[in-house]
Amino acid sequence: MGLQVFITTFIIQWLDFPEVDTFRSNQIREGMLDRETALKLVREENIPRYETLRWYLEILGLDFESTVKRINEIPKLYRSIEK
Repeated sequence: MGLQVFITTFIIQWLDFPEVDTFRSNQIREGMLDRETALKLVREENIPRYETLRWYLEILGLDFESTVKRINEIPKLYRSIEK
């Protein structure tokens, strides 16, 4: 059970807190992108890659359906930026 908790935590961070958000935020601060352009890019770039996740979980011996279901049951601590 310990390995599944570790992997689930890792995947939650991967899906909910992608590096691209920080990267785009830094680009806004540096004046390289305006906020609207950055938000558009982040929406496109943050689309989950479920086939990659399925492959990764198979390698680790975890069931894709039950793992994703468990992740989706976790209460979200943020609100959507979608209009």
